[in-house]
Amino acid sequence: MPHAHQLAQHLPEAAKAEEEWQSKELLKQTEAERQKIVWEWQELRRFLEKQEQRLLSRLEELERGIVQRREEGDCSLSWEISLLSERGGEMGQQPLSQPLQGAGSTGGR
Repeated sequence: MPHAHQLAQHLPEAAKAEEEWQSKELLKQTEAERQKIVWEWQELRRFLEKQEQRLLSRLEELERGIVQRREEGDCSLSWEISLLSERGGEMGQQPLSQPLQGAGSTGGR
């Protein structure tokens, strides 16, 4: 029976070696998973930063368009007032606003 006794002594050592190997493999897997998570989150941050910049650019364009339309609206309102003033003057009425008279359209004269 010395052979069985020697085998019994080696079993705990083999089990311990197997457990150590499995532990190392699990640590490798967790490290690989950690690196994958870090990489995915970095990619997600880059994507979100690009989206943020794209949306902010669109918002700036929209703001410029609003300001431009507001300014054009002011200009067109001045032009309409001027046109009304000219037509009012043509009909023998007092113009709506002296400074705006003639500032509108130059066509038709």
